[in-house]
Amino acid sequence: MSFNMGKASKQRLCPAVGRKISAGECGECRGSRYTCPEDCGHNPFEPANYLQLLEIEDGLDAKTVGRMFEDAPDRPALEGMFRRAAEAKSPQALHVLTSWRLFNEQGADGMTCAQRWERAGFPGLKNDERVLFRAKMQMRVALLEIRCVIDEQHIEATDLFAPDRPTLSIVDRSLARQAVRFASFLTWAFPLPHFCRMAGSALVIPDWAPFEPLEIVTELVRHLGGPAGVEPMRRWLAEHFLRFGEALNATAWERRRLMFAAIDAKWGSAVYELRAPFSECRDVVDKTDRVEEDNLDEKERREGFAEARTWLDDAASPAVVVPEEAAPILGRVLLGQTFWRIEAMGAERLARLRGRLETVLGSRVRFTGERLDDVGARMANDEPRGDPALVPPRLLENAPRIEMVSSRLAMPAGGSREEIEAKVEEDQRRAFLDEAVPALDGRTPREAARDPVLRPKLVRLMKTHVRGHDENDLRSGRSTDINWLLRELGLDELDVPAPPLRPPPAAEDDEDRERWDEDEDEPDDGRTAPDPLPEEPFDFDEAAERLKAALDEFDTAQEALDELQLSGSTLMTDVSELTGDLLSEHEFSYLVVFLIHAWFALIQPGFRAPQLRLPVMRDALEREIDLLYKNGIPDRMDVLSAIVSDSRQPALLQLLLGHLFEGVKNAPKKIRPSIESQPAMIAVLKVVTNELDHALRERD
Repeated sequence: MSFNMGKASKQRLCPAVGRKISAGECGECRGSRYTCPEDCGHNPFEPANYLQLLEIEDGLDAKTVGRMFEDAPDRPALEGMFRRAAEAKSPQALHVLTSWRLFNEQGADGMTCAQRWERAGFPGLKNDERVLFRAKMQMRVALLEIRCVIDEQHIEATDLFAPDRPTLSIVDRSLARQAVRFASFLTWAFPLPHFCRMAGSALVIPDWAPFEPLEIVTELVRHLGGPAGVEPMRRWLAEHFLRFGEALNATAWERRRLMFAAIDAKWGSAVYELRAPFSECRDVVDKTDRVEEDNLDEKERREGFAEARTWLDDAASPAVVVPEEAAPILGRVLLGQTFWRIEAMGAERLARLRGRLETVLGSRVRFTGERLDDVGARMANDEPRGDPALVPPRLLENAPRIEMVSSRLAMPAGGSREEIEAKVEEDQRRAFLDEAVPALDGRTPREAARDPVLRPKLVRLMKTHVRGHDENDLRSGRSTDINWLLRELGLDELDVPAPPLRPPPAAEDDEDRERWDEDEDEPDDGRTAPDPLPEEPFDFDEAAERLKAALDEFDTAQEALDELQLSGSTLMTDVSELTGDLLSEHEFSYLVVFLIHAWFALIQPGFRAPQLRLPVMRDALEREIDLLYKNGIPDRMDVLSAIVSDSRQPALLQLLLGHLFEGVKNAPKKIRPSIESQPAMIAVLKVVTNELDHALRERD
């Protein structure tokens, strides 16, 4: 091959051969005949030239698909498969099909499509495209664990399928914007001369302690009939990636269903008639240990209650870990002139609270009735269900359990929202060092760090802590230090730099916001618009009746979601857009159940969905979250009072929050939603309820 040297000005010094070469020679030889150093500015496979690499990859992908169709023995059949993959809901479907047909499936000649193309000399490809395609021929499934996020495009990761091999240097801007330390995911990767690239999308491997990510993948593959060895497993996953994803989702849903089914989440209330003067009964209760004054909200005042008390709990379960300075709550007592009502989360707590009240007041009160709503059972029934045949029984062992407990925690005075959150988090982590932890066989982290048998469990646990910490930082746009905790425990193997400061995921631009304001033709689906709401908001009884009807309407959450889709509702998409990265996948899934209840309490099935105003909802959500943090992070009673008071449907919102808030705020530490997520979930319910009320009254 000869090269046109061109004019001297067209030449460049090539560090690979130690002389000046023409641009044409550079373009035809770099990465193939010449071994280009990483810092050469003309090397498209140098990290600094990332955008140039993406352009090459886009052009190559189009040519690759064309070659795949040309090579197919039955092109119409392949085109049909390709079309179905493109229409599939799975984001991995197209990549699984193309990567398998190109790099893995062998024809009658014993060669793959890629190998036949290579043997033909890669007709139609330029040198850079040939170099990139040869790299992609080494693509294989990898189980990556993020070790370090270096900058806006560099990540270091370990392939857990080959943990003894060197750490991989990955260049991927999309991943670097959202990666957190010790997150694990299943994806495809291939090596370039100076770094690795990912291909396709990824399946996040959840934190299912005590199982390690590799254990989870291996057990799922084994259950699905796949091989045990690492290399055979990689090939099997390349062919069955979609089925593996279905099994992963089905197992996650079943674990969550079991978690909800085990909750004693019966929201209970009992009513007592006063048979002695109000002031006498109140004075007797106020002289009782573990009783403190509480605040009423406007709805409770309208119901006729004059005062409220909180009854603190001195028999909290030892399985529930609360801060030392927190006061566990047994329940509340609402004081009226002629009748009192007690409220508690959990049938067992309600029974104990009844016993306390009746013991203290004796014949001064007469029990008239109680009500229990089994929220846990409804949540379990509402969970989506996958194919049970896909779920390995072993991965259902140690399914998470939630025991709900209310507590009062004094918040630091003064300071910004961020400063208060940081102080609370640091205090909790310092206390954690010396707390007995069930996952560490009841030993403290300090003790486990010195025990060779328990140390691996501690490493696993602290990876989860660091991962959650980084996720919180990413959502809030912070970069805070947790490595002091690792150094305190002597976990040098985990002491890697925190991700750099990264902005939270960007909100929609103005063009995206405007498209939600555009009037759209109403669908001609035979459905009619729902009836307008009455002038006055629902009272407590009507709200409770409507909510009960919403709870009873569907057997599963999936049926409710199907009805939402048929109605033309954009609720879940809208809320997903609103919350962005404010909520994790688990937190959003938890919230979905209550969004469904709010919707069908206001809009009966069979009607056409009203159009929601996303920009208005976004602004309202920002205001609500700011208000929640105006005076520091509020406790439960303040939240319910403040957020319900100016709602368009206060009774309905109070019922919804009564179920939601207890579970979100008081879950055990291991699965407790982050501090940042709590006001978001509360505020979203209020914003959605207000917007639905507006849509059913106004015909804008």
